Amino acid sequence: MQTSTAVFFDGTSSVAYPVHPYADNRLNILVFETHKHAKTEWELSQIRFENYDDILEVRHPLYPAALLKITDPVFINELLTLLDRRGHVGWYHKLLHQSVAFYISATVALLAMAVLGYIYLVPYVAEKSVSLIPESFDHYISQDILTDYIYKNDMDEERSKTLNSFAAAIDFQNSKKLTFSVVNSSQLNAFALPDGNIVVFSGLLNRMESYDELAGLLAHEVVHVNERHGLKMLMRNLAGYLFVSLIFSDVNGIMAVITENAHNLQSLSYSRRFEREADEKAAQILIQNNIDPKGLLQLFERLQELDSKLILPEFMSSHPLTPHRRQIIGDFIGNHDFSIHRNDSLAFIFSELKY
Repeated sequence: MQTSTAVFFDGTSSVAYPVHPYADNRLNILVFETHKHAKTEWELSQIRFENYDDILEVRHPLYPAALLKITDPVFINELLTLLDRRGHVGWYHKLLHQSVAFYISATVALLAMAVLGYIYLVPYVAEKSVSLIPESFDHYISQDILTDYIYKNDMDEERSKTLNSFAAAIDFQNSKKLTFSVVNSSQLNAFALPDGNIVVFSGLLNRMESYDELAGLLAHEVVHVNERHGLKMLMRNLAGYLFVSLIFSDVNGIMAVITENAHNLQSLSYSRRFEREADEKAAQILIQNNIDPKGLLQLFERLQELDSKLILPEFMSSHPLTPHRRQIIGDFIGNHDFSIHRNDSLAFIFSELKY
């Protein structure tokens, strides 16, 4: 394997000397004769090369100033094939010399991986990362929202005290301290903050007809607190933004997004999985307290009736109740045995809340 289209720079001058290199496949060496009629042998395993613009530049680490420049395309191809067969061509060089079709395919594959990562991997990692965040952070991000609500809304202190008395009679299996507040508003809404503060709007409270419904609502919101759903959704939103920012090298708005998401916790829309978990665990809480779990279902069905009359309850904006979800709630309750004991204490406190 020999070529006549090559020049050699010996490193002592800028003169290019024509040479006739050839590759000895048996001895695994590149051989050429210099202008001084000295036979030079470079082991293929030691040479370093760069391939660009139909030129192959070959160097040897023992002679860093010397350069062999080959322009014969046939010889270049044969030499690179030999080097590759001997395992002397690195992945980086192979990558640089792939076809256009390869780059298009690789780009499409990377985009597909990015989309799949954004949809599946990012939410999973974000949710798992919540376990690394101390619960003191839940209190930190909740206080501004709660203060804002107390300042801007008409808090009903008397009904709030009564609602806390109602909740105190139920074992919510909570590890955080729970505080319940009533806001005087016609909105049909309720929300839970990560630190255990749960706000119920009087418009929603006035729509309820039994203590079972109220117990179901509170249990549902408490599960969101117990499972840190609010923080998990916050981390999912932030992780998604960070993921896109890293791809497009745009990290200037990260703090603004963190602030915006934290201040929207009270209107956060939970994922279907979180809502199902809240429904099922709320029903379990009611069953363990001998409260009719159908109260939870009755509340949602009542809100669904309002939705059918084109009055969309605010509660359903953040807790969308699809027919499939309503069926899952009913099936879950139907598959569990439970006994109901009328709780006169809860019934009495509920009647005080309905004034």
